[in-house]
Amino acid sequence: MKTLSKVLTLLFALQAYAVPVGPCGNESCCGQKRAQCCEPAPGPMAFSFCKDIGLACPADFYVYGEFLYMQASEDGLEYGISFTPCEYPADTTPIQFPVTNGNVEDFSKDNRGWHWNEGWRVGLGFQAGDCWLLEGVFTHVNVTDHTTTSLNNSQILVPLWMGQATYDPNSDALGSARWKADFNTFDFQFSAPYHTSRYFTFNPHVGVRFAYIDQYYQAEYSGVWDGVDGADFTANNDFWGIGTRIGVDTEWQAGCGAGVYGNASASLLYGKFDISQTWLAGPAANDSQTNNDLEFEFYTTAANLDMQIGAFWSLFFCDMRYRVLMKLGYEFQMWWDQNRMRTWSDVTSPIYNDEVSRGDFGLNGLVFRLQFDF
Repeated sequence: MKTLSKVLTLLFALQAYAVPVGPCGNESCCGQKRAQCCEPAPGPMAFSFCKDIGLACPADFYVYGEFLYMQASEDGLEYGISFTPCEYPADTTPIQFPVTNGNVEDFSKDNRGWHWNEGWRVGLGFQAGDCWLLEGVFTHVNVTDHTTTSLNNSQILVPLWMGQATYDPNSDALGSARWKADFNTFDFQFSAPYHTSRYFTFNPHVGVRFAYIDQYYQAEYSGVWDGVDGADFTANNDFWGIGTRIGVDTEWQAGCGAGVYGNASASLLYGKFDISQTWLAGPAANDSQTNNDLEFEFYTTAANLDMQIGAFWSLFFCDMRYRVLMKLGYEFQMWWDQNRMRTWSDVTSPIYNDEVSRGDFGLNGLVFRLQFDF
């Protein structure tokens, strides 16, 4: 009970010094000296008032940059199934079914996980009037991922991007896949941050999002397939869209510029998918039948969800005319139905079917922000 009493006493003490009495005092609650020019602000017991970070002589602008360290993933990028049949065929033969004791070959095989990639984000904001904030943000992440599977003499690889191809077991089999993505978004938003209490800031926002996500995928199969040495599947899966975005940002202040935050937003975009894919050295050895090309494009809607949580700390300087803010958080993004590539089957006459899985594209990882208010 004594320990609990001490913890509660500490929490109440932090709350007592969480927010300064007002920005027009000679100094802040943490002792920073303040310039003489400033604007009046609500008293210490006010609530539901516009957020004021306490700058002296503010120009009402802020700019920030963020370093992103993201892990990207997408459904439907599996390129093969490896397994050992009960009776290994002695000569060239179609893949034997049913498959037992099979392993799906993809980018997360053997718990290696999807690769981590670097990215960045820049933003510029302006306070218009007493409460309104206008902000523009650009985000970029460059994704690269690669995986390879080697088979022993007793294994067979089912090539998921080659239909019912015939494999020569006496040749050396090797499967690999490469995935690249260029992820970009631009957001423009209006918001109205305000205090619902002295220690909690609520900031609903609405705006516009523009996005373009360019993807390249390649699956390679070595060995002899239908008498052809090696096979290659390549595809471009590109999307651009524009639409509305709504969300809310929150801050819990702990005192002396420190606290935690949590943000969430969702958008619905109308845009265009542009798909092109090629299958080389396909189901027949005849050169006239080994190349299969497919191109298609269509307009549709795409939805996505963003979430972020973390901690922040800020410091005033130059008589509180300027402020530096640092944030460290975890971000999650989900983009539904981004994989629109198609597969085909039938040995001699490929038939294109529906999308692989309408696979979802996701990003998650660490975010570090450095912001300058003036």
